Amino acid sequence: MIKDLQTNYLKKGMKLNDVEKLLGENQLTGEEDSIQLQYEIYTDYGSDIDPVETKTFIVNFKADSTLINTHVYHWTK
Repeated sequence: MIKDLQTNYLKKGMKLNDVEKLLGENQLTGEEDSIQLQYEIYTDYGSDIDPVETKTFIVNFKADSTLINTHVYHWTK
């Protein structure tokens, strides 16, 4: 599903508002020169309350809200 989004729907140059309409509003972080949306894909807690594995879909924008790139961040403990 993520590959389909990256290939067929999320194109460089799209505006932040258009991406949020497609994916929904979510965690937004910003710097002076960039904006980032983060969408949680997967979290495995194992047998504890702390996660042992996560996957997050990252969408990066320029400061003018123009899409730069997307990627999946995979973290394991």
